[in-house]
Amino acid sequence: MLGAKVGLLPLRPENRFVPDPEELRSIMTPDTKLIVINNPNSPTGTLYDRELLTQISEIARDAGAYILCDEVYYNLRADSQPNAPSIADVYERGIATSSLSKALSLAGIRIGWMTGSSDVIEACKQKSKSIST
Repeated sequence: MLGAKVGLLPLRPENRFVPDPEELRSIMTPDTKLIVINNPNSPTGTLYDRELLTQISEIARDAGAYILCDEVYYNLRADSQPNAPSIADVYERGIATSSLSKALSLAGIRIGWMTGSSDVIEACKQKSKSIST
C-alpha cells in the first residue's frame, strides 16, 4: 500500500532456520530502510544468539537501516537455551516489539509494547496521537 519493495530471505532447515548473514547482505539494496526478523523465530522456535544479532546489526548499520524484531515469544525459551539479548540492546537502531497475546495466551487483551531509540518512540507516540484523534 505504501509502495515498499520487499525482499525475502528464506530460512532453510539445513541452516537450522537461522538467516544466512551473507545472503541477507546480498538482498540489501541502497534503498533498504528496514530489516524485519522475529526472535525466537516463529514457527521454528530457533533462537538467534548475540553473535548472529550482531552480524545482522552490522549489515543494517552499513545500509543505515532499522531492524524491527518481533520478540513476542522471547519469554518462552527452554531453560537449556542461552539468554539471547533483545535487538534493542544490540543495535542502536533496533526496535523490539512484544505483547501479551501469543506467549501468554491472552489474545483478547490487546496490550503490547515496543522499545527502541528515543526518536523512534517519539515518532510512534506522535503517530499514535494522530490516529486516535
